Amino acid sequence: MVSELPIKSQQQIKMPQNVNTNPDEIKELQGYLRRISYTDTRVPRVAIDGIYGDLTKQAVEEIQRINAFPITGVVDEATWNALVGEYMYVTQQNSLP
Repeated sequence: MVSELPIKSQQQIKMPQNVNTNPDEIKELQGYLRRISYTDTRVPRVAIDGIYGDLTKQAVEEIQRINAFPITGVVDEATWNALVGEYMYVTQQNSLP
């Protein structure tokens, strides 16, 4: 079972400075991606390990694809805001399986 990240307002979830390189910040990103993957099967279910590996990159690319952003695999502010918005939506609408 995945532990739920604390629910905050979207305004409280600021993009970390080193979300693409810092292990703790990558874990935060992976937590959001993993939660989204339970309701949107297009997003690969990533491990929360703090490593920005291939599966994390694929999940970020899928978020970018879904939102018609350039597919870079790198989290920029637009990608961050889109995935946090989706995370907020799914956590308020659904419970974990």
